[in-house]
Amino acid sequence: MRVSFSGKEHINANITDSENFFSDTEMVSKCIPDSRDFSKIGDNEFSIAVEVGIGNLRGTFLIHGVFEKEGNGLIKYLLTGGGFGNKVSIQLVVRMDGDAAATNLSWNADFDVSGIISGLGQGIVRGVSEEKISEIISNIKAVLEKNKQG
Repeated sequence: MRVSFSGKEHINANITDSENFFSDTEMVSKCIPDSRDFSKIGDNEFSIAVEVGIGNLRGTFLIHGVFEKEGNGLIKYLLTGGGFGNKVSIQLVVRMDGDAAATNLSWNADFDVSGIISGLGQGIVRGVSEEKISEIISNIKAVLEKNKQG
């Protein structure tokens, strides 16, 4: 099952700080709810465990991630992994523009899910996925704006 969605966010933090934050996989990992065991494998590679719950299905996904900073405010994350009878592949593309005062962020997420979770239906998987990505972006925004203040 493939699920795609996108969003936009205005962050009251300068573009340089925003790009640097999104380029730091360890800092981004701290903004992922229910995550643990972050491990940096290489300059652009990492692993992380994320607790996932949709309805009565609950378990841990072990995720391998690759990060690419393409310049001009474009950053990509490719996440693959699985757990408790499921596989997932996520491509998250983040685009930023802004100045010394603020960053305008837009993002696109493409999820490919197979296994037990895909049997729940696209509407349920889409809703939970959108909620989690939005929560991660909100957490990142909160950290960046807090860092700006002090």
